[in-house]
Amino acid sequence: MTNMLASSLRVNGWNRSFKPDFVLIRQHAYSMVPGEDFRNLVIGLHFGGVPSSNSLFSIYNFCSKPWVFSQMIKLYHALGPEKFPLNEQTFYPNHAQMVRASDITLHPHNTHSSP
Repeated sequence: MTNMLASSLRVNGWNRSFKPDFVLIRQHAYSMVPGEDFRNLVIGLHFGGVPSSNSLFSIYNFCSKPWVFSQMIKLYHALGPEKFPLNEQTFYPNHAQMVRASDITLHPHNTHSSP
């Protein structure tokens, strides 16, 4: 049994289906911008067995930046800081935990120089 990907286009009042022979993906599959979530298309291409320039698995995994960073941490531990330097980052499971009043420290700066 062959998986078939059928995408519908409405052309002149008719629905048209097609299966691409190969895809070249040149943009992120997911963005925080409203209306720019194409993960369903990546899943459909993968389900249909459509070959692509990049692994559809890797394209889908790159939809989550914390997921990518966690993979980079594994490389950092395997190769060491000399071969794979990595800037430290902190993971927060949601935005509410990022900002707490007790965590904010104000550092007043004197912008006027005194003689």
